[in-house]
Amino acid sequence: MLDLTKNIPIITHRLSNQLDLTIVSIRKVPIISINLTYFVGSYNEYKGIRGFAHLFEHLMFEGTKNLPKGEFDKICTLAGGSNNAYTTHNKTTYLMVLPSNQLELALWLDSDRMYNSEITEHALTNQKNVVIEEISQNVENRTYGTFRKYLAELAYKADTPYSWDVYGDIDDINNSTLELARKFFDTYYKPSNASLVICGDCEPHSTIELVEKYFGEKSESALPHTNGNNVNVQKGKHFVSPDEVPLDAVFIAFHLPDYMNSDNDTADFISQILAGGRSSLLHDSLVRGKQVASSAGVFTDRRQFSSLLVFYAIASDTSVTADILANELKIEIELLSKRKDLDYLVEKTKNRLMTAIANEIQYTQGLADTIGNFRTFYGDAKRFYDVIEMMTTCSQQSIFEFCDKYLDFDLSIRIDYQSKK
Repeated sequence: MLDLTKNIPIITHRLSNQLDLTIVSIRKVPIISINLTYFVGSYNEYKGIRGFAHLFEHLMFEGTKNLPKGEFDKICTLAGGSNNAYTTHNKTTYLMVLPSNQLELALWLDSDRMYNSEITEHALTNQKNVVIEEISQNVENRTYGTFRKYLAELAYKADTPYSWDVYGDIDDINNSTLELARKFFDTYYKPSNASLVICGDCEPHSTIELVEKYFGEKSESALPHTNGNNVNVQKGKHFVSPDEVPLDAVFIAFHLPDYMNSDNDTADFISQILAGGRSSLLHDSLVRGKQVASSAGVFTDRRQFSSLLVFYAIASDTSVTADILANELKIEIELLSKRKDLDYLVEKTKNRLMTAIANEIQYTQGLADTIGNFRTFYGDAKRFYDVIEMMTTCSQQSIFEFCDKYLDFDLSIRIDYQSKK
């Protein structure tokens, strides 16, 4: 498996306008995946435009000078393709998968969106309403949906860009103006702030020529101002949500270092041991065994400058309180480094992760997105060659050291949801 990963060809090229290009030529099936990432997320926002990165994920489908709204999706679908997009704290990514004979069409579509998007008052008003409704459905009116919002406010000081959720602030979205929107677009949606990954059935030399043809327009090469590593964390916070919920729940987060720090790989590994499927330790103990939780899990929220490891549990019935759930999570965390079968669990998890990686990279879309992440956060697409080593070098000793270093409950961020019994 390691040799297979090392043998995946990765070719990099930078255009004169500073667009960063990565080509992964795998000519097994006639499919091509396009991954265009702009280095802008909620971290680049400030009070007054909180939610703009996510808003623009929607605005970029509102049409261009050449294509009316809806035509991008229509053309892509008629060509046998599909497309999507997502926004995180530190990037916004646009994805397309098409038959490889439609590569030139895909490049034209994405370059047209980069150079010719029309940010109009009508488009802005339309997408403001869409985003506000999305926040209402997925955050405000969804059971436990506010936990990311509360977590952001508690884990980071108010002057830190990570102190708000990627969805943003309804007031900021509602009060956004056309002038602010156009300024945001001009600042971040340009070649010098973008990374293009093309993966699949393509010939590298001719692909570079096509990219130069469609993306090679002259552009201001200066990079936009960023907030830099301006992270001020808060620790030891306990908050009780005012939300009405049917059952108690608890979310407990621990601060981790920046995205690139190898301790995050250990955190990912521990997440898999504790919550990787229905045979995981948390599910086996809290859900099936003690039956105090209807669900329980843990995940790593990896961010460029400051990450979080988040544990959660939702009560099985109204007799189980948030305090009980928090105590049960604490017991499971403390037991982890004392388990006699930890060596076995480590090896089992390594095998599961290697299988997951193999499944991810056998499809061009997954491979393009994975390599795009390495280019975004490590500054080097070829760091992908180290992915197996990064994900499988965890040991019993590294778990001991990680738990001792990071999992201090006195310094954790805890959010309780309490049902009205």
